[in-house]
Amino acid sequence: MFKTLANAWKIPELRKKLMFTIFALLIFRLGAAVPVPYIDTNALSQYLTSRSGTIFDLINAMSGSAFSMATVFALSIQPYINSSIIIQLLTVAIPALERLAKEGGEEGRKKIAQITRYVTVALGFMLTTFLSIFAQKAEPVRAVIISGQDSAWYARQAEAWEAEVKKHPKSEKAWLNLFNAKYYLKFWFDGLKEHTPAENFVMTRMEQAIPETFTYNYCRYRISMTSDSVFAERALTMIPDDVDLETVDALLGYLWRTGADLDKGERGAQFNEMLKWQYEGGYYPDFALRYNYNQLEGMPENAIYIGQGDLDLFSKIMMQRAMNLHKDKFIVVSSFLFLPNYRDGICKHLGIPPYEIEASQFRLSKFIHYLSENTDRPIYLNASVPYNLESSSNTENKEFCDSLYQEGLLLKYSTTPYDNATAAMRAFEKYHLEYLTEPRFRTENYWKGSEKLQVNYVTLLPKFIQRFKAAGDEKRAQWLYRTLRASITNTELDEATKQRYLQHLENFRP
Repeated sequence: MFKTLANAWKIPELRKKLMFTIFALLIFRLGAAVPVPYIDTNALSQYLTSRSGTIFDLINAMSGSAFSMATVFALSIQPYINSSIIIQLLTVAIPALERLAKEGGEEGRKKIAQITRYVTVALGFMLTTFLSIFAQKAEPVRAVIISGQDSAWYARQAEAWEAEVKKHPKSEKAWLNLFNAKYYLKFWFDGLKEHTPAENFVMTRMEQAIPETFTYNYCRYRISMTSDSVFAERALTMIPDDVDLETVDALLGYLWRTGADLDKGERGAQFNEMLKWQYEGGYYPDFALRYNYNQLEGMPENAIYIGQGDLDLFSKIMMQRAMNLHKDKFIVVSSFLFLPNYRDGICKHLGIPPYEIEASQFRLSKFIHYLSENTDRPIYLNASVPYNLESSSNTENKEFCDSLYQEGLLLKYSTTPYDNATAAMRAFEKYHLEYLTEPRFRTENYWKGSEKLQVNYVTLLPKFIQRFKAAGDEKRAQWLYRTLRASITNTELDEATKQRYLQHLENFRP
């Protein structure tokens, strides 16, 4: 074979043809590996998977999965092959084509070849149009923590919803999704930056298109959050019956920081009602609620819990207000504590003097110490709090952290040393962990960011394996090891992250 190729290479005409063929193959393979810009290949691949057995699935298989990757040469020669087959079949069904094939001679064959090429172009155009439409498909824009999308996805959705806004300039749905796409693109991926009227996303155009609407007032409030409360108040009076539950979050946060959780009147009733909407709508995923339930279960009666983040805080207060669970616990939002009015409401509720301090001098650690000195209620924090402290003094940080004692899934603040191992075991005995071993099914209320809660089990509870083993309870040690291992294997974390936490767990294997 090699001798034949060598001989062929010596012939100039054959050498040119071989070089052209090799060059064409290289170009083709390159084009089959380079994706077309601005197409979400993951979404396209998932869509084609869901369309198993259709023509698109066949095209993808024949292209060697290049179609699902939306490469430059994804269609390959398929349009030509398909058009050739179509024309051959049509020569039997259409008399004019049959006459061209049988009686037309050389001119007839040329005519059929020409028709075949026209059909090839038409098929190629149809398939590429499908890709283009799919790439620009407007989808509901959800928070990054929920959907787990990257910046490119939000950029494409911004373009897609821009097109929807142009087609439907009075659509609140279109404006809201456009705002969300630009909002998450800016704040999540570019960092929090000060706004000027010239860079307020789409608010100027939205005001012109849909003034005096719920969506406009809601988005206007989202831009500023801690200021422009007038827009939040307007939005609260205009909430539609079909409001999206994610949209409710920001307004719940506003009500919470303005004291609605302690209000016995109309605002408190609205706060509770909106929490019931989220509960009845299944907004928070089941495994997130179970984790927060375990945290509440592990605390003694009348405990004060200081936390941060939607999953951490709203899940807990929703259980209190919508499910009537653990209503004795007092939930505090750490990120609101720099607001004097919010702190004053807390102090009033606890029956202690106001905490007077300049905003620039406020430190979470000092306020927690103030609470512990003025109330007998035990104080608990999320395990992440020590890593998010803003303090001017390393010594101050160390003193505060030395006063934190781990009790299972939480940290207890205590200036007096105590036997936290016994307290931790009491908390552990109240946890419901069986769900960790059950298969996790992907549902509509799945939150990508909530996978971190599963990780917390593996970082905070392995010591109990050693305690069971030291006590001679090998059976229970094995049970807890298998349960914690399942809490990671049943997640949708990437394999590298899974292996990292599983390796950590191996250090505690009984």
